[in-house]
Amino acid sequence: GLFEQFRTTTGFQGRKQIFMNIYEELETHANVEETIVYPAFRNYPEFKELLDRSYKDHDTVKQELRSLLDQLERGEARIDIDDFTNRVNRLADSVNKHVTEEESELFPLVRQHLRRPERERMGRHIQAAKD
Repeated sequence: GLFEQFRTTTGFQGRKQIFMNIYEELETHANVEETIVYPAFRNYPEFKELLDRSYKDHDTVKQELRSLLDQLERGEARIDIDDFTNRVNRLADSVNKHVTEEESELFPLVRQHLRRPERERMGRHIQAAKD
């Protein structure tokens, strides 16, 4: 939803604020997955390739987020707004690809290996970490 808001918002200040929300949400999301979800499955061989790819996706997204944040911190006068917008849109594409992989590959494996009570407990841990 934040990426869609970014796309439909006009004006640099509005986009900048939405990007900051995107930054915070993605940092939180990556941290939760890397500290709670992925470690829970590191000893399952069938998760190895998927987790390796997921960590790599996170690294790529975090690098781009930091690069965009650095660009903002250098000051508005130095920012090519079209370039900034295009980079955020490419970031959205990367995130959407990652989410699609999680939904189509990771979540089905998780459902195979964790019973409902275990998944619910993990969900509570995830929510607590986000809060």
